[in-house]
Amino acid sequence: MNWVSEGCHRRRKWMLSVVFAGCVLSGISSESNAQDDPAAGRAVVGFTACVGCHGRSRDTKGADEDIPLPSPSGDWILDNEVLTWARKDKHHQSYAVLFNPRSVDMGRLMNIKAVHRDKRCLSCHTGYPQALMPADDQNRVDETWHRKTDVSFGITCEGCHGPGGDLASTDGARDGWFRLHLPPLNPKRPWRFLDPKTKWEQHGYVDVRTPSSKARLCGTCHIGDVSQGRVVTHEMYAAGHPPLPGFEVATFVAQMPTHWRAVADKSDAVARKTRSEFLAKTADPFFSPDTYRLDSLHRTQSMLVGALVSLAQSLELTSGLSQRATGGGGTWPELAQFECYACHHDLRVPAWRQRRPNPVGVPGRPVLREWASVLARVALEQPKQRAQFDSQWKQVRGVLAKTPFGSRLELARTTSATATWLTAQAKQLERRPLTREDGHRVLLEIARVGAAGGFDYESSRQLVWACEVVFGELGRGDAKELKALRAAGHVLVFPQRPVQPVAKGLFEPRQGPSKTVEVDLSKLLPPIGNFDPAEVTRAFRAVEAAVKAWPTRSSSAR
Repeated sequence: MNWVSEGCHRRRKWMLSVVFAGCVLSGISSESNAQDDPAAGRAVVGFTACVGCHGRSRDTKGADEDIPLPSPSGDWILDNEVLTWARKDKHHQSYAVLFNPRSVDMGRLMNIKAVHRDKRCLSCHTGYPQALMPADDQNRVDETWHRKTDVSFGITCEGCHGPGGDLASTDGARDGWFRLHLPPLNPKRPWRFLDPKTKWEQHGYVDVRTPSSKARLCGTCHIGDVSQGRVVTHEMYAAGHPPLPGFEVATFVAQMPTHWRAVADKSDAVARKTRSEFLAKTADPFFSPDTYRLDSLHRTQSMLVGALVSLAQSLELTSGLSQRATGGGGTWPELAQFECYACHHDLRVPAWRQRRPNPVGVPGRPVLREWASVLARVALEQPKQRAQFDSQWKQVRGVLAKTPFGSRLELARTTSATATWLTAQAKQLERRPLTREDGHRVLLEIARVGAAGGFDYESSRQLVWACEVVFGELGRGDAKELKALRAAGHVLVFPQRPVQPVAKGLFEPRQGPSKTVEVDLSKLLPPIGNFDPAEVTRAFRAVEAAVKAWPTRSSSAR
């Protein structure tokens, strides 16, 4: 435990006790893993070790209110990150829902005796790396092991940022990020100024400050990732798992109780000084003078970059599932990858599906879920980029049209290549600051796409979410056209509701039936069944006309 004493020696005595408790409760592991993953083989330190710096609340009365804690990072952090997560964030309930009646019923239908011990469920419902989960021949973790605090508390700090402990080897250069990011331990090489590549490759830290890294991290669960065992299958859906909605990163992040401040939001006197120092010293290329502007449209950029990354991840998932089936590790087709409501819908005559102006694929054959592609072309500004996208997307659809569910090996190759290209475009886009003129152009393009009509529910919702992002960032969030668009699309924006406590104390294991915030299918499904794309099309045409009439003003990117 040398790293504990070293990290806390210069702090208050109370911090030492908290960190020690965190290590005991989380059960630090020294298991190694042969994967080429910088985070594999590291120890999980435990979120309780983070409480010492990130567990104070400046604005909430509590037991620690009278304990002075000057921020060692110069007001870079909020100090209350852990408390915000534990009290308000739905992610801390992700494990607790596995004990609820719906989850138990799913387990019964899938012949899973203990859902809360099954690695397929735990890979998304906890932040614990699947590679570090010891499992039996039935893919279940040990009965004692699953009660670890960092399992029972759902998606914890290291669930997003990666295991913070040292690499289980003698390589001293591969120290874990936990102790290295403590200010007293690293005076000559401040953690804050390191570039994300170094943090990840040498220390296993996942930096999520860039739009692409944020979208990719969230997408590993909200879209899926074969390499991490994070796949919601058609079998799971059939057993009762709520359908994963189309994912738009800027909208989803806005629904979260933020336990961070973006660099541009650090506006008070102390924070401005800290921010200036960071921008001057950081090795992170995203924050270079040519890339980062304080008054750039950051949410719009996140939405556009996220659109490219989400489509890339969706295609990577398709490719991974196809390759896994080829190797005997699964079946093909995996129906969860295909458009759900192409099959699951009311059979009506006449119906909007027969009247679509832009029919997708060969009639009667499933197509990949549409929502992931609807914004990708909008994110590509240059005609050459759009031409390349059209060409590659045509290839993907061509492979799908050859045979029912597509030619498996060819589909794996084509989707993988397209995903690689999309990722490169996303990296390029996040290097360019967006002005208000860019926002106006993007909004007009989204409106034009929506006005063309013929999209399904999830694709329409994706476009509406994107409109909300840009409207809001341009200061027009109360525009009547946007309100009409929301109403026409019956758009569910997942309003943030207070989470119900599932334990009395912060460090008590969270197990057993609990009052958690769950998806209400009785409210989710009727809007989908009653969806009328013609209403959305008319609303988008009104948005297009309104945006065209806006006066354009030149603005500085700086």
